[in-house]
Amino acid sequence: MGGYASIESFQALKRLRTAMCRFAETAGAGLDEAEAELQRTNTWVKAEQSSYWKREGERRAELLTRAKSALTRKKLQPTALGGRPSCVEEEQEVALATRRVEEARRKMANVRRWSRRLDEETYSYLAVAGGLSEALAADIPNALAQLDNMLTALEAYADTPTPPAQSVSSAAGLGAEPGAGAEFSSMARAAPPAPADVEAYRRLRAQTPPAAVRDAAPRAELDAGWRRADGSVPTWPAEFARLGLARVPIAAEDRLVVARGAGQPARIYLERLAGCGAGDSGWYIGSVDNVAPPGYDAVRVADMLAARPDLASLLELPPGCLVVLDGARLEAVFDAENKRLWSAANVGPS
Repeated sequence: MGGYASIESFQALKRLRTAMCRFAETAGAGLDEAEAELQRTNTWVKAEQSSYWKREGERRAELLTRAKSALTRKKLQPTALGGRPSCVEEEQEVALATRRVEEARRKMANVRRWSRRLDEETYSYLAVAGGLSEALAADIPNALAQLDNMLTALEAYADTPTPPAQSVSSAAGLGAEPGAGAEFSSMARAAPPAPADVEAYRRLRAQTPPAAVRDAAPRAELDAGWRRADGSVPTWPAEFARLGLARVPIAAEDRLVVARGAGQPARIYLERLAGCGAGDSGWYIGSVDNVAPPGYDAVRVADMLAARPDLASLLELPPGCLVVLDGARLEAVFDAENKRLWSAANVGPS
């Protein structure tokens, strides 16, 4: 296998990401509209029409009873000459009232029939739409997160300096024109050296899911793996408390996003995003080593602190902060400018 990779364009991945976001937005809006229309139709058929024709049937039955009574009275009234009176109008009223009662009964029968049919069609639709809803809620956000990670890794790969000799020889090996080595060096390079310590921490930010994924994360109960088995509560060293960072408190009912399964690995990281909406703490907690988690969940801050009370002081750090924990050890803290504020290599935890 060659010692370089050919990176022709990032635009295809970016266009794919844009298309996926547009599809998720359009499909989500379509599903919401269809669900609203189903609810309106159910309400109209099962509530409004059913109630209307039930009342109308009772009213028309009462009118038929009155028409029959009027006909009976008319038949019992003799004329001035002792003959039988004409009951044509009363008989017409009875016939009309009878037809209207029969119409109300047919309408009620139709309402019941269409209610059953509507239920059947609704169940069929939900069975088909459920797969799309699940994809919009989980599969597409996960795919977007993987695309973001790929773009970040590829951009970092392409930005790593390439030794001139290696670039020219690689270009020549691919049949490039003489003098094209400078242009080709931006597209192909030798395998990069291991990233520096700070760079490794900085790349953790690329693993944090973007806003679209964060907003789509479903509400869930906190996984039991987050609770420390020994019941201990680690404390952070006094030097950490003296960093002088502004505290930005969060509410117990605020949401934070966690990677599924992140409670099991020893090394986790926390990053607080800026610009999140009301009720969103902005915090994401994920595994340092698992760059592609199986999914994301939104949990209550109160539930997280009940399982990990040691995180209380960390969750008040301002937006932009990045914290890395190795079990009960505070490994590193960075601010929004990727400036190292804390290193366990220099000061150990108490």
